[in-house]
Amino acid sequence: TVGECLRRWGYTVQRSGKRALEQNSEHVRRWLLESYPGIVVRSKAEGAQIYWADETAVAENGHWLRGYAPAARTPVMEASVKLYGLSMVSAINNRGLVRFQFIEP
Repeated sequence: TVGECLRRWGYTVQRSGKRALEQNSEHVRRWLLESYPGIVVRSKAEGAQIYWADETAVAENGHWLRGYAPAARTPVMEASVKLYGLSMVSAINNRGLVRFQFIEP
């Protein structure tokens, strides 16, 4: 019933967006207006390309899985203590050219 009321009121199911708590929107705006144009001019003068980069990690950690079990009978999942993972650094430029590299620990 609650879902039906929410739909009538114009609400939809959505996944929350993520924003870093440390992000300072005013600082980002000022950087885009004041610093970035100079970087663009310099990159054109040097024949360089500007890339926007990020790093992410992929880890095998199945022990975070959740499920159901009878009350007072906690299930046990055996897992290796050795962690397996992979990091990836990727970058994209303003023309859509993508570069990436996988890094094993």
